[in-house]
Amino acid sequence: MDQIYQTTLNNFTQRDGPACSLKGCTHSEKFHGICLLCEADVDASLNLKKNHIEKESSDISYVHNFRGFKIDLEEAKKIEQELQRILMTKKKLSLVLDLDHTLLHATDDQRFIHAYNLKHTLNKPNSGDFHIFRLDGHYHLVKLRPHLDAFLKGVKDKYELHIFTHGSRGYAEQIAKILDPDQNLFHDRIVSREECPDINSKTLKEHFPCHDRTVLIIDDRSDVWQSYIGNLIQIVPYDFFRTYFGVESEVNNAAGKTHASRFMLNKPIHEFENVNERDEQMTVVTNMLKRIHEQFFDLHSAADDELDVKSLLSQDKHKVLKNTHLLFSGLIPLNTSPHEHPIWKKAIEFGATCATEFDADKVTHVVANGPSQKVKLANATPGIYVVHKSWLDDSTSHYMRMNEFDYKLSDKCNKVPFSVNHPAVARSLRSVHDAMNELNQHIRGAHQDMKDLTRDDVDSEESDEEDQSESEEEDHDDQEDQDLADDLMKDMM
Repeated sequence: MDQIYQTTLNNFTQRDGPACSLKGCTHSEKFHGICLLCEADVDASLNLKKNHIEKESSDISYVHNFRGFKIDLEEAKKIEQELQRILMTKKKLSLVLDLDHTLLHATDDQRFIHAYNLKHTLNKPNSGDFHIFRLDGHYHLVKLRPHLDAFLKGVKDKYELHIFTHGSRGYAEQIAKILDPDQNLFHDRIVSREECPDINSKTLKEHFPCHDRTVLIIDDRSDVWQSYIGNLIQIVPYDFFRTYFGVESEVNNAAGKTHASRFMLNKPIHEFENVNERDEQMTVVTNMLKRIHEQFFDLHSAADDELDVKSLLSQDKHKVLKNTHLLFSGLIPLNTSPHEHPIWKKAIEFGATCATEFDADKVTHVVANGPSQKVKLANATPGIYVVHKSWLDDSTSHYMRMNEFDYKLSDKCNKVPFSVNHPAVARSLRSVHDAMNELNQHIRGAHQDMKDLTRDDVDSEESDEEDQSESEEEDHDDQEDQDLADDLMKDMM
């Protein structure tokens, strides 16, 4: 035995290099600073070893519903890559949904809650578009956006759904129970203020660590998504209680505060369940998401990992105002750079070309809020639309070019046009609209032809004068030659 042991020991000691190596724990998974693999107090170690602080910054809260749980960025990327592979196999993209003013509107105003309770009991299950729940000792009344249920059903098989809100975790979970009582839509994919405490911005970095090429976002605000503006489908804010009843303030979920509301009622409270809304945003977004999903997987292949929904979304937006040339009047302050103004940027984002000066040969639309010199020039020029600013607002919020005849500057444009809510009528109006567009193009073409003919006539007259002058010079030269020839003949004779 001793001989065998000695031989084995000699074999180890005679090798080139170490007999074995020891590798420390990478602490790739932590919970409140404690490594789940080796049970070391990683945070305490980092406090002692300042050079490891950069390592800590690479850890992310990848798991949504475990506050304090962190995972190494590289580990998170490995997990995310596998999840992405599974989603691609299922032909699914990812969709991040904001809550307040996007999918719903909530209030803690006790008068609305009392009016609701007169017709319903707290023990009766919620149904329809209105829901009530209690959180932190206060009741909250929630109004779901029209067509929200159809929206969720329409996209759930094409997108993996995530909730991303600046509201509290408790609030987000209560809303998730309303939207997804069977827990088939969101599961634990909820990001709240606890995971993203900065109320001025939202980020996808920790929850989509690999890339955002397959992620779309629906939110009523663009300012919080500055790093992900290309992923954003921005929709009109939903303010049910404020719009129809003049409520000036409601539960402030982003700030985590609940307070009494001040309000000026435009209608009796007891009528709040009988409001006839004209909100088609969820239907518009559903159709858009289906288009982008279809385009993505028509183009996608296993070998093409660089396909990006941002480019598809951008192309879809550009189609809205394609071939339009806009001139703004009275909408951009004189001391402001037009190219930096939001209305200019919005028009460019949706495919329009913008101008700063009136050019009858290029401008197709003058967009204004009231009379002006530019409006006067446009009205005197065939083929140029003069429309209210709400035409641009509604075209970009409905993701389709709205009928200009619904937005003539002389008309009141304070509501969504009738044609938006009546597809059959809209189709008829669109046919008339297309015919008018074609007629306008012919008028503009005829106008240009007249200019060209006038220019040709002037050029022709100038050319005739030049030809006549040249002819006279040639005749004069010929006469001189003839006189010279006659003189020579006389000399010869």
